[in-house]
Amino acid sequence: MSLPTAPRDISDKPTSGAVTDPVNKQQKDADVARKLRLYGVIEAFREGRLPDNQQIDETLRYVKDNAPMDVGALSPDGQRLVQDVRDIVDTARAIVADKNADELFQNFVWHTRAADFARAKQDPSSLSPVDAEKARADGQLAVQHLRTLLTLVLTNAETRKLLADFAHIGRDLFATGAVKAAELTRPDPERLQRVDDPAPPNQFHTEGGRTTTADAGETPVLEAKVGDHTVKQHPHNEFGTGAEIHGPGPDDKQVRTGADAVGHAQGLKEQGLNTGLERAQDEGRQVKSDADLREDPDEKKEVAKNGLRDRFNGFRDGVMGRVPQEHFDR
Repeated sequence: MSLPTAPRDISDKPTSGAVTDPVNKQQKDADVARKLRLYGVIEAFREGRLPDNQQIDETLRYVKDNAPMDVGALSPDGQRLVQDVRDIVDTARAIVADKNADELFQNFVWHTRAADFARAKQDPSSLSPVDAEKARADGQLAVQHLRTLLTLVLTNAETRKLLADFAHIGRDLFATGAVKAAELTRPDPERLQRVDDPAPPNQFHTEGGRTTTADAGETPVLEAKVGDHTVKQHPHNEFGTGAEIHGPGPDDKQVRTGADAVGHAQGLKEQGLNTGLERAQDEGRQVKSDADLREDPDEKKEVAKNGLRDRFNGFRDGVMGRVPQEHFDR
């Protein structure tokens, strides 16, 4: 059984049981309950328990609808400030409802509340030794992902348009400064006007001059024209050796890989080295044979010297004879 509220009496001769400042039991209970709720909220935050979206929305709505002052007594600037704060609160409610509809943020904080970061500060090699084979596989996977990213960047329509815009603007600036070459370098006015036009969003250029989108599920293939040949590089293939080369080649194949082209070039290199070595050996034997026919030692040296000089001059003239005359005229 609770005691009755003591009367308030501040006279010179107060009555029995009176106090100067009696306690309002209802206000006291409400204050204790409020402090307990605040303590419970603090403890919940310490344990990693965050409010759900409904509780957040109710709190923000209460903050919006209950101003701590009389809005009507404020100046026009003050009322405008209060309205701006209310708009910010509405925006925060919309962000919570749209961006965190599945409460991923609360779940992340809850599941990581007991994470032990002490092991993260230790030497990784002391916790788990690095496997060389696993490290090599991870490196190859990283290279493949980088190759895919580079292909997406180079085949993206917006990236290509950005590079083309840079080229057009650069040519226009160069043409303005170079009067003599202005007409040759100035870009087409129609193309220059399209610099401010946005590129098609979410579009990529792939093989065959076609365009595709990410929704089509097709991986864009980087394609480049090199002379009479077309080089195609799929991001999943090895860079360079895994490329496809379309066009006539020395092996009568219309389609071959980069590895085939490298092997063919290596074969031509070895063949040229062997041919040059054999020719040098033949020339040396011929010079030695001509010198052996002479009996005088001085004459032998002179014959050998003249033979080497004549063959060197002949080799030089043969090489220079293959250079077109217009290159000498420049």
